[in-house]
Amino acid sequence: MPRDIAKHLIRQYGTASLRIVEIGKIRDSMARVHEDYPFIEAEVLYSVQSEMAVKPNDVICRRVPVSFIDQKATQDIILPKVAALMAKELKWTEERTKIEIEESLKGLPSMK
Repeated sequence: MPRDIAKHLIRQYGTASLRIVEIGKIRDSMARVHEDYPFIEAEVLYSVQSEMAVKPNDVICRRVPVSFIDQKATQDIILPKVAALMAKELKWTEERTKIEIEESLKGLPSMK
């Protein structure tokens, strides 16, 4: 595991980071959500399974607040990936996934 990802997981989740790594290995979801950040797919799954995240903004604004760091990357790359992971995990339809993305875009922090 790359050092920046390990540091991020320990800082963000403490001992729960072991559970995230376990989920990542079992579900083959250790990939970064964006190449510039240490945020991995397994964190999304963990947020849904263990932290009751039910909206993409629950993840990108509250669990791993990447939306405050890079709004452009969040809109273009991170949000669609997070929504797709959540859709699979929560068994959303394609229509529901689109609605969740649209709602999340409206709820992103303003970067003025």
